[in-house]
Amino acid sequence: DDLQLSLTVKIAELLAGKISSAIEQIPALTNLADKIANVDEIYITGLGADYGAALEISRKIKQINGVNAIAEYPSRLIDNGLSLDGKTVFGIIGNKEMLPHIMRSLRRAKAMGAKITVLTTESIEEEIKDFSDITVFNDSVAVFNNLSIVAGTFRACAFAKDIQDKSKNDEKQAV
Repeated sequence: DDLQLSLTVKIAELLAGKISSAIEQIPALTNLADKIANVDEIYITGLGADYGAALEISRKIKQINGVNAIAEYPSRLIDNGLSLDGKTVFGIIGNKEMLPHIMRSLRRAKAMGAKITVLTTESIEEEIKDFSDITVFNDSVAVFNNLSIVAGTFRACAFAKDIQDKSKNDEKQAV
């Protein structure tokens, strides 16, 4: 019991630091927030645990920003006959083992005209050469890569809400 309690406390300490470091990346999050605030629809994709992160992120974008955020498996995103031309797609890559599979799908989506933003971690960023729009999150504890991506994106949603509210206020004042 003491060992289990000790491990639980250690994990909780690591999680707090992980979330804190993810939300401190203000410039990257502001860039991501601009993308969220200025679209009506976003597709979010990932494989394995990254798909779970996509589900949570899409739910939060809908809830906070009122954007139609759709979590989709990569294969369904490109094979369902969707028109991706000009659409915003967030590709989540928190698991290095899934990298070749998700990259193949993201390349195809890009070829179909999608605007791809990759959400990943520091250790994976170096292996992504195909995309220039990459938001990188801290990955000091590899087991929790998805958590830092989700926490950082949730923070970007809050920034996006501020942008949306400011835009609405500016429109009201212009009238």
